Amino acid sequence: MKWIKKWKVKSSSGNGYYVVAIDGEGNFGCSCPVWKFRRKECHHIIKVKQSGSEEIIDTDRPESIPARVTKPIFKDGKILYPLVPIEPFDTHMEATIVSFMLKYGWSMTEIKERRHLPSSWIKKAVLNYIEKYGMKEYKKI
Repeated sequence: MKWIKKWKVKSSSGNGYYVVAIDGEGNFGCSCPVWKFRRKECHHIIKVKQSGSEEIIDTDRPESIPARVTKPIFKDGKILYPLVPIEPFDTHMEATIVSFMLKYGWSMTEIKERRHLPSSWIKKAVLNYIEKYGMKEYKKI
């Protein structure tokens, strides 16, 4: 398995950290005994999935760059996302790009700054929108 993104999550005892990682297909793993020996989703993985918390340290976030693609993809260790028109604003594609960047470890704060999004855009709302409407793909370019 090739891990593309890693986080250090403080152990529940407070004595050290475990490393949670995600692969290119969205599968999570952890260095704790629960995942290593039982292959069960541990509370460290759950914490990473639900968090925007400062105790999770981004150790290996992939670069995100615009490209001639029809939907966000992960290729050669980079997130490639479609070139989008400035006007009219395409909310669905923007939410697709944001959710993809979130999946690969970008924080919502970083994404808002990078993508010039209004402060009203929040992680939970974006993920709920994508869950309801799915990811968007442009027609072939």
